Parts: sequence; structure tokens; C-alpha cells
Amino acid sequence: PYERLQELERTSWENAPLSHAWVTVPHATLLLQRRTPWIVEQRLVLPNLTSLPGDNVLHVRTAGKYGQTHVFDQERTLDFIGGLPFPFTSGTLSVMRSRDDEAGTLTWGEWTNGAGMTCVIALRRVTTSARVLPRGANALDMVMRNCVVGDVEAALLPVGPRAVTLPAAPSLVTGAP
Repeated sequence: PYERLQELERTSWENAPLSHAWVTVPHATLLLQRRTPWIVEQRLVLPNLTSLPGDNVLHVRTAGKYGQTHVFDQERTLDFIGGLPFPFTSGTLSVMRSRDDEAGTLTWGEWTNGAGMTCVIALRRVTTSARVLPRGANALDMVMRNCVVGDVEAALLPVGPRAVTLPAAPSLVTGAP
């Protein structure tokens, strides 16, 4: 696993057409992707109409391929984006909220300036029960930092079920799910 992570770190990010994104985020401005035989990652850059420093980014990584864990690991998932982005701190992780929806469990922490600006750090694992996955993946792990002028629901839209689910193709076998 260590060698695979080293290989990933040496792999360059490349621009990709927004139409190749695994999630549907209508206002995304840029898609970056990098690929190794074991892991594929995408970074969708989201607009930031706030005065806060930092980028609003949705990171998506394939999981479950070639011996990777089948368990969602919050710390490991945050590590793959370089840790907690501003304005979040380790204290944020102790007061995170979660809810279940059509795409699975969404976990998030919130920050607000008290004057209409809201930031979220959101984590989600999407499996085959919610969508068709890229070839070889058993799940997609997602981490998003999104700061908006608005409420928590507006900040969570890019990882909401409408954005991250993709229906599976109907089965050709009669009686199959």
C-alpha cells in the first residue's frame, strides 16, 4: 500500500472535460483527474463567492480495488486531501452530523460567520447500491469543502443525492433487480 500511495503522489493531475466527472455539479469550474492502476481521483473545483481563503473542492477517489479497505475511514479520507481545510479544525470532527439519504450516509461539519456565510466539510462513501461505479471500484469516497453565502443545505448540494447518484442500467434478465 505504501508503494501505491507513493506512485499516486508522483502522478500528475490532468485537466479533464467536466462531462467526465463522476458527480453532477452544474456550477463546477474545473475537473482535474489522476490515475494509477490502483486508484483514480477526481477534483472538481467549485465556485467560491465568499471572502474566505481557500478553494471549494469536491475530491472523489475510487475505493475497494486491489485490497483497499471496504470500510469508510474518515481520517484516511481526510488525509488524501491533505487534512482539514480552512476554516475547520480537529474540533470540527467531534461535532459532525450525519444523515442517511438515497445515496447512503452523508457526514458533515459546519462553520458559519453568523452573517449568512456557511462552510461545510462533508464526507460520503457511495457504493453500488446508489449508483454505477467506475470500472474496478467498489465505492467512491468523497470529501468536500464548500463555503457559500447561504445555509447548510445550499453548501451540501454538491454532495447531495441528486449530485452523486447515477442509476444503474436496467437488468436484461427477467426478475433480476
